[in-house]
Parts: sequence; structure tokens; C-alpha cells
Amino acid sequence: MVGPRHQVRPRASPLVSVVIATFNWSAALRLAIASVLRQTLDDFEILVVGDACTDDSAAVVAAFADPRITWLNLAENAGGQQGPNNAGLARARGRWIAYLGHDDIWAPRHLAATLAAADAAGTEVAAGGMIMYGPPGSGVLSTAGLFDPGGCSERDFVPPSALIHSRALIERIGPWKDPRTLRLPVDCDLFQRARGASPVASSGEITVFKFNATARRNAYQIKPTAEQEACLAGLERGERFIEEERAKVAAAAATGLWTPIVMPNADDDEPGAVFRRNRIAKGVEPRFAADQLRSLGQIERFSLDAETPSYEWYPLEFHPSFGSFRWTAPSERSTIELPVRLDQPLSVTVHLLSAIAEQSLKDLVLEAQGAPIETRIERTAAGTWLVRGLIDPARRVSPVAYVQLALRGVTAARPVDLGVHADHRRLGVAVSWVEIGPVG
Repeated sequence: MVGPRHQVRPRASPLVSVVIATFNWSAALRLAIASVLRQTLDDFEILVVGDACTDDSAAVVAAFADPRITWLNLAENAGGQQGPNNAGLARARGRWIAYLGHDDIWAPRHLAATLAAADAAGTEVAAGGMIMYGPPGSGVLSTAGLFDPGGCSERDFVPPSALIHSRALIERIGPWKDPRTLRLPVDCDLFQRARGASPVASSGEITVFKFNATARRNAYQIKPTAEQEACLAGLERGERFIEEERAKVAAAAATGLWTPIVMPNADDDEPGAVFRRNRIAKGVEPRFAADQLRSLGQIERFSLDAETPSYEWYPLEFHPSFGSFRWTAPSERSTIELPVRLDQPLSVTVHLLSAIAEQSLKDLVLEAQGAPIETRIERTAAGTWLVRGLIDPARRVSPVAYVQLALRGVTAARPVDLGVHADHRRLGVAVSWVEIGPVG
């Protein structure tokens, strides 16, 4: 188990209260806590607050056997980080509040560097430099907390894992709000209010590594931790690792894969719309309600018109012979969810119009309900491909009642680099439709 390097007795009034909101993802939580316990500044308490967790998160916290860690579990699920964060704030004893997402990682100097920046600037809010990673395979990197010379602007947004603020600030601006009442994401709302109450200082150091669950579709169902494990192991190499990550950001910027983390424009959304979209993307809330599902009595064809552009899919295009289609984007998996009840063995056929690299057809894996299924690929007379497979519900353990498919192993490349045409997107395979129906 990953644990602290040394034990420190808790103080009656710690300098920092670290609030970690969590929900049924104990494998990631263990790594996040480990990154806090490796801080060079050890005058802190850790308040791990479960959103009515039902997994082994309590046991994972207890296994650290560190008296600075307190476990709280809400009696009722709040549905988002606002509930656990407010519960943590109510119990916090520190002069400063720091937040850490349960699937994010801190470098050892995060608290020391960020608090030093706040003290030097005389502010009540400060930010550590953050790298946010796009989903595996995408190559996309974003940064926050490293402001332009003019300082933090209205356009800037610092996610909570990179943010510290005085406890007294909350008494002035109020607690985290219910995201169902907001157009903005709840963390954007808090940062906007904090920035309005105090200048935001920056440590100027990269000390936070964020693995955004919203960009990792159904992350709360799959619960991957390979990226966090690799990050925590990399930090064992100290500044060398951080410099390597900085170099990756520079390379991403040179190839158009870097973006700053900015405040979104949610004026056109209804209150709570962003909150629900994010819950669906993370797999916390099902995409289809029970009354939207149907059992199939015959084979039916589904287009990809309902899939939205993301790290997994590019915008909808049209082929003169085959109609609408989408290219897979650089993410290592591209998901297709269908309002079909998984109540019988089902045959699946995915129609591919094109592949940017022949290797994609050799390496392609078709998944159902998060696990690979046996497939075969056939060439059609029109020069396209059919990827065929079988879903047996008796062999699938799934958190949802509807069909979830995913394409993995697709090689993505830019046509401009291959000399095919001037398209700078990193394309994989072009998917036209999916047919699914009862076996036989």
C-alpha cells in the first residue's frame, strides 16, 4: 500500500485543512491521500468526506493509520462535491483551506509553495500551477494557475485541486452552492466568488496534476487509476519529473494540443444543465432513464448522430453514399451508448467507412459494458468494413442496464502528416452506424 513516509502528531490548530471529497472510488482516493502525506509542509489535517460512500473508502482511509486524517461519510448522497466540501469546511480547524480531488495528485511542494505565494502577496487566495491531462491517447494538455504578467484575469479559472483560500474568506463569500441552481459548474462559481473577494496569487510552480473525470467517459464506472499511479511514481524523481511534464506542455502547445483552463460560458444553459451533463459524462448518472430503454425483437440500426463532439468523437460529417458518420478522436476509447436493454444475447455490427491507418484495423478492440468481446472484421464489396461481435449478458457485469460499446486500440494520425490531405485533426476510424439485435 502507498502510505506516508513518516508520522506526525496532529496539532490542535493546523495551518491547513485539506478537504478531499470522494465518492466510491477508493483506489484513486488512496493515491490522492498519499500525495498529501508526502507534502514538505506537514502542518495540516486531512478531512476525507464521502458522499454517502458504499465501497471500502472508510477502510482505505483507516489503513493509513495517520491521526491527521479524519473520515466523514454523509448520510445522504449530495450528488456532487458541494456536499462533501461544505461538510469539510464545517469541520475544518485550519487557517487555510486546500482542496484535492480524489482522482488528482499533488507534488510534494504544493502546500509550501502555494502558501508562500499567498503570504508574499498578502492575499487570501492563491493557486499552484496545474497540468490537466486529456484522456489517455489524446495528447491534450491544459494548464491553470500560471497567470499572464497581468495576473489572474476574469477569463482564468483555477480548479479546486490547485486552489487554497483562507477559512475566513468562506465566511464572507458563502459556502459551495447547489449546482442544480447554477448555470456555471459549481467549482467555477466558487472560484469566481473567491476571485471577486481577493486577488489570486500564483506560486509559479507546477505542483498539481489533474485527471479530469468528465473528460474520461464513464470514469466512475471503469474507475481507472493507471495515470495517477504513474504520476505518483514519477514524482519520486522530483524536479526531473516536473520538468519532463513541462516539456510535454511545450510540445503540446507547438502541435495545437495545449489549451489554457478558462472560465466557461454557460449563459445559454438552464440552471443545473452543466451539472447533469457532467454527471452523465463521468458515469455517475445513467445516460438513459429506465423508461427510455427498449428490448429488441429484431435487428435495428443506430446512427452516431446523438454522440457529441468530444475527446472521443469529432463532429458529424456526411458521406454521399452512406450518410452521417463520425471520426474517432485521439482518446484511447470511443464510446457508443444505445437505449437498448441488455436482457438477452445480442449481435453487434459496427460499420467503418475508413481508417486513417491500416494498423487500426489490426489493433481495434470492440468492448461491451467495459470489457472486450470476441470480434471479427469483414471487408464489404464497397470497400468498407464490418466489425462484428456478440454480447452475452450472462457474462457481463455492468452498472447500467443499457448497451455500452467502445472502440479501443485505434491508431490516430493527422492526414496532413501522412500527406493524404490538409486535415490537421488526429483521426482514427470513421464510424457510420451500429446494428444490434437478438442473436439468430
